[in-house]
Amino acid sequence: MSEAHRSTEMRDAVCPACSCLCDDIKIGREPSGDSVFKHVCGKGQSFFTAASGDLPAACYVGADSVPVGVAVQAAADLLQQAKMPLVTGLSGVGMECQQVALQLARRISGVVDIDGNPDRSRQFAFQRTGGVTATLGEVRNRADLILFWCFDPTESHPRLLERCNVESKKIIVVGPTDWTSGRADHFVELDPGFSAHAIATCHAIGNHLAVDPAVVVETTG
Repeated sequence: MSEAHRSTEMRDAVCPACSCLCDDIKIGREPSGDSVFKHVCGKGQSFFTAASGDLPAACYVGADSVPVGVAVQAAADLLQQAKMPLVTGLSGVGMECQQVALQLARRISGVVDIDGNPDRSRQFAFQRTGGVTATLGEVRNRADLILFWCFDPTESHPRLLERCNVESKKIIVVGPTDWTSGRADHFVELDPGFSAHAIATCHAIGNHLAVDPAVVVETTG
């Protein structure tokens, strides 16, 4: 059988491009070398394409090209000599690799840094004070109402509506446009610039406070 007629071998994968963590992904490579994807959105395809680069042609210790085994031993020597080694760069690797990295950090008494967030001040604030949040698994399995407040799910999580079984839930969209393309049960048009005032108004109404409609229109548009 010629190479051009061989069937493409597809492998199961979990896509880490966003927090949907779609687990029905299949990836493969055609005999021509082109990648093949199934059930992958554009965001996931960009992630897998960027992550499929070739390994370096050679390993170096200093300026000298060396075999992989020699390079690994040199790295191990450096880690053993270090007084406070830092283990980082784990945001783009799989869970198994992260587990091995944590085991290594414990063995060499190293420090683990959670990287990948460009806004470190927000990350540190979350570590100090916590936050109200939920996993997408909880959204899918437990929520009966989903509110998208000035948030476009099709941009950040392209397969969210598909994966979260939204047909069995009530959907409300608040924002400049209905990002669900009409799938929402209710759409409230709101300029994101008035979001804080709108939230304060909802909070006041929820607490049975008197609200002047004219002031609401003025402050929320």
